[in-house]
Amino acid sequence: MYLNKAIIIGNLTRDPEMRALPSGIQVCSFSVATNRVFKDKDGNKKEQADFHNIVVFGRQAETAGQYLKKGQSVLIEGRIQTRSWDDKGTGEKKYRTEIVADRVQFGRPIGRFESLARMLDRGETLMLAARMMVLRAALLLDQSDGDASREAACDAVSRARDFTTEALSRVVVDAVQVHGGYGFVNDFPVEKLMRDARAFDAVTGDEAFERVLARTARPLAMEVA
Repeated sequence: MYLNKAIIIGNLTRDPEMRALPSGIQVCSFSVATNRVFKDKDGNKKEQADFHNIVVFGRQAETAGQYLKKGQSVLIEGRIQTRSWDDKGTGEKKYRTEIVADRVQFGRPIGRFESLARMLDRGETLMLAARMMVLRAALLLDQSDGDASREAACDAVSRARDFTTEALSRVVVDAVQVHGGYGFVNDFPVEKLMRDARAFDAVTGDEAFERVLARTARPLAMEVA
């Protein structure tokens, strides 16, 4: 399986440039800057800018060329490509890495961008489903009074553990993507959530998860009831 996907949020460093291919298809080119915050070896906070070349085709290129301006915030979703050509003057091989945009969105709060809104909705759905599975497992564990019911409760605990672990990992990965470079520095809570999710995935087994549920089974069962 292969995946070539890029999502960035940043500001335009220059006004878009428009041109047309021989076929008549419009092409819009511009550059977007994104900032990364990190700490150096002495613990001092640093900020570094990265610059991304963006290429947009077709009707979306016309819209971008018409409305985007230098300094404006924009969300780009697309694929990364590196193309090469021979310089006509020197004959030297030239390379350029750029993002070919499938989606260009601007002029609205980040949470209203369609791709990010879908990501947020998916995260909320996963967390609600995980919570309901945990509540159900806690209820079965609290009410188990025989071998058969105990077995059903243990099965529910295992399913809740597996689903919750997968859901948690998916949600925090999406959250880091939304934050971009900021998601990897400890100045923001999402970085700790990522570490906690990975630790939970590595050390939590059925027995440990069952003990967690057992400690809170009665309050959770009362909440469901």
